[in-house]
Amino acid sequence: MKQWFFITIGLCGIFFGSNSSIVAQDSDSLLQVNTISLEVGGAGGYYSFNYARQFYAKEKTTIHARVGFSLMPVTLYDQEKPVFIVPIGAIGYYGAGHHFLKVGLTTTLYWGYEYINPTSQDYQSGCTDCPNYTNKFHFSIFPEVGYEFRFLKHYSTGLSFSPLVFDNGFLYKNWAYLNLGFHF
Repeated sequence: MKQWFFITIGLCGIFFGSNSSIVAQDSDSLLQVNTISLEVGGAGGYYSFNYARQFYAKEKTTIHARVGFSLMPVTLYDQEKPVFIVPIGAIGYYGAGHHFLKVGLTTTLYWGYEYINPTSQDYQSGCTDCPNYTNKFHFSIFPEVGYEFRFLKHYSTGLSFSPLVFDNGFLYKNWAYLNLGFHF
């Protein structure tokens, strides 16, 4: 657990410690090193809001560190319980102009719920033999590969394949996301 704490602190240091401006291949503009985006799907669950900061650039390749958040309601019996999700990762981009290939790895941290006695099948409200649940820390891993299209100088949209491969143990589920971003 301590190692993930230090990895998270290191990624935050990369985000906020790099404040140099990087000159783009276009001599008349600066490369936008910050991005805010909305993802539908992906490592944040059904949606997430993200901030990314570029920390490496060379010719057609850039690498960005990112952090996001999402709040998902989970229904347990007849009660809504919020789950706060934090995706943290790095994405590499290759391309120029409007078209970019992206490859990345994102870890998702969240406190979820786990049933203690999952033998009961009756989850309706008012049941007498409902299973109990407890909070449980989850650590998930989502690799990704996708495409991003940048338009109108500051905007981008993209589609990525990002399967869930680990959630407190090996687990594979196909997953994808669509994003809309603003670069500054």
